[in-house]
Amino acid sequence: MITVFAFIFVLSLLVLAHECGHFLMARRFGIRVLHFALGYGPKIVSWMWRGIEFSIRMLPLGGYVRMAGMEGNLIEGPGEFSVPSSERFDTKPLWQRSLVVLAGPLMNLILSVFLLFIVFSISGIPTGRIAVLEVMPGGPAERSGIQKRWQRAP
Repeated sequence: MITVFAFIFVLSLLVLAHECGHFLMARRFGIRVLHFALGYGPKIVSWMWRGIEFSIRMLPLGGYVRMAGMEGNLIEGPGEFSVPSSERFDTKPLWQRSLVVLAGPLMNLILSVFLLFIVFSISGIPTGRIAVLEVMPGGPAERSGIQKRWQRAP
């Protein structure tokens, strides 16, 4: 059971970082964000803050950031009709839309570097000591000059 909770925690952390990347870049370029969700399916809890609906949903296998104009003109939600064109995703220049899309994976990369820094700060960097316990006579290791060697750990 602990493994399941650990999996859900780690996946939720990855999804949160990913969706925060999209969210922050969209806000940076003045794109109206309508909904920020962690998970899919029915809402467990939701709240409004600064005109954005935040929600945590039943299935913790992903998430999404819904922006005004993200769907194009095919699917307009009730909150999108009143959004000025300057705050819509589909009216922004290609370079801004590209950065909004790329910000999610970039945040995952930043998260991984940050977590590696934390782990190595706590546990230390591996030294790479190798103890050779046995060398097969006539094998490639012996032919290349590797010798049997064992050292006590410091």
